[in-house]
Amino acid sequence: MYSRVVQGKTLTFGVSGKLWNNALVMYDRETNSLWSHVSGAAIRGPLQGKRLTMLAATPRVTWAAWRRLHPNTLALSVNGRQDVAFDTYADYHADAGRTGLFAVRRPDRRAQPKEMVLGVALGPASKAYRHAFLRKRRLVSDVVGGTPVLVWFDPGSGATAVYARPAAAPEGGFRLDGDVMIASGAGDRRWQAATGKALGSGPDLKPLPHTNAYWFGWVAFYPRTTLKAA
Repeated sequence: MYSRVVQGKTLTFGVSGKLWNNALVMYDRETNSLWSHVSGAAIRGPLQGKRLTMLAATPRVTWAAWRRLHPNTLALSVNGRQDVAFDTYADYHADAGRTGLFAVRRPDRRAQPKEMVLGVALGPASKAYRHAFLRKRRLVSDVVGGTPVLVWFDPGSGATAVYARPAAAPEGGFRLDGDVMIASGAGDRRWQAATGKALGSGPDLKPLPHTNAYWFGWVAFYPRTTLKAA
């Protein structure tokens, strides 16, 4: 998720139909600049070199879980249309050998090309976490580019979140109790895992932007990324 404000102006975006690094390219209607949807960078046009500000968000969560957290949520409906159980890209997702329209010339062998990873980029530093690793651990305390982070993964829905880890809490002092994160070394402070909202006294956790992607897609944009697999 990105902010649409660039240089004080709000841009409107569409799909260009082009690909870069086998990933979708957007365009803005105001300047016709082309933008990478992975990095948020303008790669061609009058705004080339500018970058959209990535916003922290929960990329995936069940409707039931979301309603529990946000009971007053309104759902967007286009002309009353209901969702249908049809995935245009089902064949693509099921085929481990298909890595976009164009073959990857020099694949990074640290993981299978279409293995799902959660990627975090903070300044020049980047790190990817295998979903298979996160599914087992569910809550990971780590450091990315000098920033202490907490990475949360919900095996049931595939929901993910990344937070700045409280400085007062030790790296290994976090645990999960259902959908609540607990910092044992900081007075047993508690936060809602999906939102980072404090349960009781103390501040909320600061959410950090992150991306869930196939490994080949993430590493194409962040070739020097560290991979957390175990």
